[in-house]
Amino acid sequence: MAFFEEVKSKIKQTSMSTVQKTQEFSEIVKLNSKINETKEKISELYSQIGYELYRQFEKEALPEIPDIADLLSQVSDLHKTINDYQSQINAIQDSRLCPNCGAKVTPGKSFCSECGAKLLSRDKTTENEKACFCSKCGAPLETGAIFCVSCGAKIE
Repeated sequence: MAFFEEVKSKIKQTSMSTVQKTQEFSEIVKLNSKINETKEKISELYSQIGYELYRQFEKEALPEIPDIADLLSQVSDLHKTINDYQSQINAIQDSRLCPNCGAKVTPGKSFCSECGAKLLSRDKTTENEKACFCSKCGAPLETGAIFCVSCGAKIE
Protein backbone atom coordinates (compact mmCIF):
# COMPACT_ATOMS: atom_id res chain seq x y z
CA MET A 1 0.00 0.00 0.00
CA ALA A 2 2.91 2.38 0.67
CA PHE A 3 3.89 2.10 -3.00
CA PHE A 4 0.46 3.30 -4.15
CA GLU A 5 0.49 6.16 -1.64
CA GLU A 6 3.89 7.23 -2.96
CA VAL A 7 2.67 7.11 -6.58
CA LYS A 8 -0.46 9.04 -5.59
CA SER A 9 1.70 11.67 -3.86
CA LYS A 10 3.97 12.07 -6.91
CA ILE A 11 0.99 12.42 -9.24
CA LYS A 12 -0.50 15.07 -6.96
CA GLN A 13 2.81 16.99 -6.83
CA THR A 14 3.17 16.82 -10.61
CA SER A 15 -0.36 18.05 -11.20
CA MET A 16 0.11 20.91 -8.72
CA SER A 17 3.34 21.89 -10.47
CA THR A 18 1.57 21.80 -13.85
CA VAL A 19 -1.26 23.98 -12.57
CA GLN A 20 1.22 26.50 -11.16
CA LYS A 21 3.18 26.64 -14.42
CA THR A 22 -0.05 27.07 -16.38
CA GLN A 23 -1.06 29.96 -14.13
CA GLU A 24 2.38 31.56 -14.52
CA PHE A 25 2.22 31.15 -18.29
CA SER A 26 -1.26 32.69 -18.35
CA GLU A 27 -0.06 35.67 -16.29
CA ILE A 28 2.94 36.16 -18.60
CA VAL A 29 0.66 36.10 -21.66
CA LYS A 30 -1.58 38.74 -20.05
CA LEU A 31 1.41 40.95 -19.21
CA ASN A 32 2.84 40.59 -22.73
CA SER A 33 -0.56 41.60 -24.09
CA LYS A 34 -0.51 44.70 -21.86
CA ILE A 35 3.01 45.50 -23.10
CA ASN A 36 1.81 45.30 -26.71
CA GLU A 37 -1.22 47.51 -25.95
CA THR A 38 1.05 50.05 -24.27
CA LYS A 39 3.43 50.02 -27.25
CA GLU A 40 0.45 50.74 -29.52
CA LYS A 41 -0.44 53.74 -27.34
CA ILE A 42 3.16 54.94 -27.64
CA SER A 43 2.96 54.66 -31.44
CA GLU A 44 -0.24 56.72 -31.44
CA LEU A 45 1.46 59.35 -29.30
CA TYR A 46 4.45 59.42 -31.65
CA SER A 47 2.02 60.08 -34.52
CA GLN A 48 0.42 62.92 -32.57
CA ILE A 49 3.86 64.33 -31.77
CA GLY A 50 4.76 64.27 -35.46
CA TYR A 51 1.52 65.95 -36.41
CA GLU A 52 1.96 68.66 -33.77
CA LEU A 53 5.54 69.30 -34.89
CA TYR A 54 4.41 69.62 -38.48
CA ARG A 55 1.62 72.04 -37.50
CA GLN A 56 4.12 74.14 -35.57
CA PHE A 57 6.55 73.97 -38.48
CA GLU A 58 3.87 75.31 -40.82
CA LYS A 59 3.30 78.23 -38.45
CA GLU A 60 7.07 78.71 -38.00
CA ALA A 61 6.55 78.57 -34.26
CA LEU A 62 8.88 75.75 -33.26
CA PRO A 63 10.64 77.27 -30.20
CA GLU A 64 7.67 76.79 -27.83
CA ILE A 65 5.66 73.61 -28.23
CA PRO A 66 3.69 72.99 -25.01
CA ASP A 67 1.46 70.29 -26.55
CA ILE A 68 4.54 68.26 -27.44
CA ALA A 69 5.88 68.35 -23.88
CA ASP A 70 2.66 66.76 -22.61
CA LEU A 71 2.79 64.05 -25.28
CA LEU A 72 6.45 63.33 -24.49
CA SER A 73 5.59 63.03 -20.82
CA GLN A 74 2.85 60.53 -21.66
CA VAL A 75 5.31 58.48 -23.76
CA SER A 76 7.78 58.48 -20.88
CA ASP A 77 5.07 57.26 -18.47
CA LEU A 78 4.11 54.47 -20.87
CA HIS A 79 7.74 53.35 -21.15
CA LYS A 80 7.81 53.12 -17.34
CA THR A 81 4.61 51.05 -17.47
CA ILE A 82 6.25 48.64 -19.93
CA ASN A 83 9.25 48.34 -17.60
CA ASP A 84 6.89 47.52 -14.72
CA TYR A 85 5.17 44.80 -16.77
CA GLN A 86 8.53 43.37 -17.82
CA SER A 87 9.68 43.35 -14.18
CA GLN A 88 6.55 41.42 -13.25
CA ILE A 89 7.27 38.89 -16.01
CA ASN A 90 10.87 38.53 -14.81
CA ALA A 91 9.66 38.03 -11.24
CA ILE A 92 7.26 35.31 -12.39
CA GLN A 93 10.04 33.62 -14.34
CA ASP A 94 12.52 34.37 -11.52
CA SER A 95 14.96 35.68 -14.08
CA ARG A 96 16.65 38.88 -15.06
CA LEU A 97 18.43 40.39 -18.03
CA CYS A 98 22.11 41.24 -18.43
CA PRO A 99 22.54 45.02 -18.15
CA ASN A 100 25.34 44.87 -20.72
CA CYS A 101 23.89 42.79 -23.58
CA GLY A 102 20.26 42.17 -22.58
CA ALA A 103 20.57 38.37 -22.58
CA LYS A 104 18.46 36.37 -20.14
CA VAL A 105 20.53 35.52 -17.06
CA THR A 106 20.07 32.38 -15.01
CA PRO A 107 19.26 33.22 -11.36
CA GLY A 108 22.20 32.98 -8.98
CA LYS A 109 24.87 33.56 -11.63
CA SER A 110 27.57 36.20 -11.12
CA PHE A 111 28.51 36.59 -14.80
CA CYS A 112 26.52 36.73 -18.05
CA SER A 113 26.88 33.56 -20.13
CA GLU A 114 26.59 35.57 -23.37
CA CYS A 115 29.00 38.48 -22.89
CA GLY A 116 30.78 37.67 -19.61
CA ALA A 117 29.76 40.90 -17.88
CA LYS A 118 29.79 40.88 -14.08
CA LEU A 119 26.25 40.91 -12.74
CA LEU A 120 25.02 42.77 -9.69
CA SER A 121 22.84 40.90 -7.27
CA ARG A 122 19.17 41.98 -7.25
CA ASP A 123 19.53 43.87 -3.98
CA LYS A 124 22.51 45.88 -5.29
CA THR A 125 20.70 47.27 -8.34
CA THR A 126 21.34 50.99 -8.61
CA GLU A 127 18.74 53.62 -9.33
CA ASN A 128 20.30 54.30 -12.75
CA GLU A 129 19.78 50.66 -13.73
CA LYS A 130 16.13 50.84 -12.72
CA ALA A 131 15.51 53.89 -14.91
CA CYS A 132 15.62 52.44 -18.44
CA PHE A 133 14.04 55.43 -20.19
CA CYS A 134 14.59 59.17 -19.93
CA SER A 135 11.85 60.84 -17.89
CA LYS A 136 12.06 63.94 -20.11
CA CYS A 137 12.03 62.57 -23.67
CA GLY A 138 11.36 58.82 -23.26
CA ALA A 139 14.55 57.72 -25.04
CA PRO A 140 16.18 54.46 -23.91
CA LEU A 141 19.04 55.02 -21.46
CA GLU A 142 22.39 53.32 -21.35
CA THR A 143 23.17 51.40 -18.16
CA GLY A 144 24.74 53.71 -15.60
CA ALA A 145 24.06 56.84 -17.67
CA ILE A 146 24.08 60.15 -15.81
CA PHE A 147 22.69 62.15 -18.74
CA CYS A 148 20.31 61.23 -21.57
CA VAL A 149 22.15 61.00 -24.91
CA SER A 150 19.01 62.15 -26.77
CA CYS A 151 17.98 65.30 -24.90
CA GLY A 152 20.85 65.86 -22.45
CA ALA A 153 18.63 65.75 -19.36
CA LYS A 154 20.23 64.67 -16.09
CA ILE A 155 19.02 61.22 -15.05
CA GLU A 156 17.30 61.35 -11.68
